[in-house]
Amino acid sequence: MADAVNDDPPRTMQVLDIYSLHVRHPGMAREITDNSAVNAAVCMERHSGSPRVWSVQIDQEPLGEYLVTWDLPTPAQLRSCANQDDATRDGAYGLALAAVDAHAGLVALRRAEGRSGVDFYLVPDGAEIPDSHDYDIDRDDLISLEVSGINDDTDRVVRARIREKIEHVRAGMRSCPSIVGVVGFRRARVIFLTVEA
Repeated sequence: MADAVNDDPPRTMQVLDIYSLHVRHPGMAREITDNSAVNAAVCMERHSGSPRVWSVQIDQEPLGEYLVTWDLPTPAQLRSCANQDDATRDGAYGLALAAVDAHAGLVALRRAEGRSGVDFYLVPDGAEIPDSHDYDIDRDDLISLEVSGINDDTDRVVRARIREKIEHVRAGMRSCPSIVGVVGFRRARVIFLTVEA
């Protein structure tokens, strides 16, 4: 465990649940979200023990604070997640999906196709979703999400990553509204920015 000290969470704080993503996000299989949760736990444990208060913000809206709890990673999980870059990426997916659900009421419809410029397609929570695995991605309520994780999220690194990801989204082939989400593990924060056309 690294240098940060656990925050003292208020009793009524909302929760970011990294272990039930497959329940909340209809386009995500449990096997995939379980992997994201394990990687997120490994990344969070680098900086603090569980639980910890995370901040979530969209654009210039007020900051929200959420409690995140996680299981202590096992030795096998630590070995499996030994590639820090991959663990940071996959852990960021889990935290970004939990945060965009809790803070913005958006859930994953599916992963995005390659070279789309984004990672996920989102829809509002409660939106009608077809039973077919061939989901309609030409729907009016679709929002795309590009996610990036940073282990040591200094403000300078976060600003640079946001600029990089906005350009990445703009260079992609999707024309629906888009959000960039940056997950910072050291400072326990998720920052979402709407990508202007």
